Amino acid sequence: MKRPRIEGYAVISLEGMIAASDGHFPEMLKIPADHQFYMDSLDKAAAIANGRHSAEGGEKEKLRRRIVLTRRVNQPTVDPGNANAILWNPGSTPFEEAWQRLRVDDGVLAVVGGTDVFGLFL
Repeated sequence: MKRPRIEGYAVISLEGMIAASDGHFPEMLKIPADHQFYMDSLDKAAAIANGRHSAEGGEKEKLRRRIVLTRRVNQPTVDPGNANAILWNPGSTPFEEAWQRLRVDDGVLAVVGGTDVFGLFL
């Protein structure tokens, strides 16, 4: 198994935030060219990594292979709500195990957040 190349994608406000205080991404931060670059990059990625409360949204979200970081499982488990997603607890299982369970040989893992997820992959 080849380890993926890891790329992070985030839009950051002047205050250093990636979401409003209610946890949602404010429309005023969306710049069409940036959003297109973001979506094109995710389309090219082999898989996506995100936290339980964050994802890119849109019609392709459930179609993409992904690793969802959560403390609610002890071992990599298929997400009952999405057969393309693996639930992974980085505190109990090495990344390689989750990546292998996702059945992606190589390519880019696009990390889309939240802040704890970005911190883990830095």
